Amino acid sequence: METKIKLAIIDDFKCIQEAITKLFLQQAEMTVVTQAESGIDFFREQEFQAHDMVIIDMATSAHAHDDTLRALQEFFPEIKVIVFTAETNPEALLMLMHKGAHGIISKTNDSGQIMCTINEVMQQGSSYPHAVSKHLFSRHFNPNRTEDVHTLLAELDKKDIDILLHLAQGHKLAYIENRVVITRQGLYNRRTYMCQLFHLNDIDLLPAFAKKHITIIQSLADAFTKSEERGE
Repeated sequence: METKIKLAIIDDFKCIQEAITKLFLQQAEMTVVTQAESGIDFFREQEFQAHDMVIIDMATSAHAHDDTLRALQEFFPEIKVIVFTAETNPEALLMLMHKGAHGIISKTNDSGQIMCTINEVMQQGSSYPHAVSKHLFSRHFNPNRTEDVHTLLAELDKKDIDILLHLAQGHKLAYIENRVVITRQGLYNRRTYMCQLFHLNDIDLLPAFAKKHITIIQSLADAFTKSEERGE
C-alpha cells in the first residue's frame, strides 16, 4: 500500500484550518495529520508525528509566521513547506521562497493548480509561481535595469552576508555550515536565492562573485556587527 503524504496545516484561525483541510479530503495520496494555530503548536506535534509537508496560511504582507519558516528551514529541512497566501507581489513571493517556502499556493488557485504545486514540490523540491519566474526573467533581461550590486546586497540579511564573506574567503561549505550555524539544505536554499538575485546562472559562480565584491560585503558585515553591539 502506497504511503500517504502527511500534511500539517498552520493557521491562527480554526475555521481556516478546516477550510484548507477540506481541500485534501478527496486526495487519496495525502492526509492531514496535524492542525496547529502556531509554529510552536506544530513543533510540539512534530515530536510525536512526522510530517512530509507543512502548509502555512499567511495573510498578505503578514510576518507572523516568519520565525516558523526560518525554524523549519534550519531544523527540519526534509519537510516541504508551502505558503497559502493572497500576496501577489513577485518580490514578496520571492522573499517567501528565500525564507524557506518550497512553493506558493495562491488563494485564487483552483484545486487542480493546488495539487499541481504540491506534486511539483514533492517530486522536484520546489515550485516557483509563474509570477515569480516571469519577474526574475524580466529583471534579468531588462536592459534598463538600474540596480547596482550595493543595492542588491542591501536586500540580504546578516546570515546571507556572512555566507558571502566566507565564500569570498574561499572557505568550504562544511566550514560555512558550522560557522554560520545553518543546515546543508538551508545553506543551499540561501545560495540559490542569491544566485537568482544576482542573475548568476550557476551556483558555483557565487564564490567568484563574492570575491569580486568583497569590499562591499565586508563593509555590510561590519555594519551588522556594529548594529548588534549597539543592541539594535
